[in-house]
Amino acid sequence: MSKKIVIKVNNQEFDYDKLAEAIVKAEKKANELENIENPKVQLSFKEFLYTIWCIITNKKQTNGTMASGMLGLLTSITFNTLAVFAILISIACIGGIIYFAINGLLINIIQFCVCILGSVFSALFALILRASANEISVEKDRNYIVSLFSAIVGFAALVIALVSLLKGVG
Repeated sequence: MSKKIVIKVNNQEFDYDKLAEAIVKAEKKANELENIENPKVQLSFKEFLYTIWCIITNKKQTNGTMASGMLGLLTSITFNTLAVFAILISIACIGGIIYFAINGLLINIIQFCVCILGSVFSALFALILRASANEISVEKDRNYIVSLFSAIVGFAALVIALVSLLKGVG
């Protein structure tokens, strides 16, 4: 037999059993809503084949996840590629230090500092790019992915325009 707990505060009664039931119901409903808003990320093999079949037969059931997934993948690949280039720059700076040291070409301390700073900053930049690529690969917000992809394409267009402008001047 359960004992009912009722507490009176300023002539108002609080039934803690009803409060506990309400909290449990609210949590169940919140979990159900979360499962509806955040569908499972991984597809089974059967679902994957069905998705491919729907794409081949031109059925409109994909709800936009393919496009945002593709843009996220392209952005993630771009950031990973830039991270690899940054690591190569870091290795080249370290190689420059070794080359100058072996051949005795280290004329001044400024060359040494530039090589060290270039190596450290490019390695840090590579880590930041790699972390960004990992975050983008798990991002599910379509608007965020599309805006990030647009920003990267706009930046690439700016760089190309500046290179063509400066090439025409020289």
